[in-house]
Amino acid sequence: MASSEELNDDRIAFGALIYKLDMYFKEKEVRIKLYEWEDLDAAYNNRRKQDEYNDKVRKSDIFIALFHQKAGRFTIEEFDVAYEEFKKKALPHIEVYCKDIKEGEVESEELKEFKQRVTDLGFTCRSYANKESFKLQFTEQLLQYIKEQSVTTIEDDILKTNDDGIVTFAGKRIAKV
Repeated sequence: MASSEELNDDRIAFGALIYKLDMYFKEKEVRIKLYEWEDLDAAYNNRRKQDEYNDKVRKSDIFIALFHQKAGRFTIEEFDVAYEEFKKKALPHIEVYCKDIKEGEVESEELKEFKQRVTDLGFTCRSYANKESFKLQFTEQLLQYIKEQSVTTIEDDILKTNDDGIVTFAGKRIAKV
C-alpha cells in the first residue's frame, strides 16, 4: 500500500481489515499480506529504502495507492513501479483510491495531474468518503479479483450488510455504511 501520512487513520483501519481477510483466506490457502513502508528495517544497508519498498511492489499481486489532498513523490514512484511491472506481466493488479475532498480542503495540482494520468493509462481512481467506505470497496474489489483469478471458491453471501448498515465478511464486522 502506498500513501502519504495524511491518510494514517485510513491505513490503520485498512491494516485491521487485511488481518481479518487474511485469517479467512489462510484456511483456503490464500495469503493476504499488507506491506507498508513502515514495515521495512530502518537500518542502512547500502540501498535507498524506497528501492527496497519498490522491490516489494514488484513482487506483489495487488498494489493499492491512496490519495487525498496531495500526491507525494514516493507514492507516485511506487505507482510507476507497479505500472511498469504490470506492463511486463499483467501484475500487480493496480487499485487507486482517492478520499473525497471536504469543504475547506484543497486538492493539489500534482494530485489533479496524477489522477488525469491514471485515467489516461486506463485505470480508475475510485473515490471514497471515509475509511469505512474504503474498506467496503476494497473488500468488494478483492472478492471480484479472487473470483476472476479462480484462486479459491468464495461463498456468494460472504459479504452481508444488515439493516443497521453493519457490513460483515464471513461473520466478522468489517465496516459500517
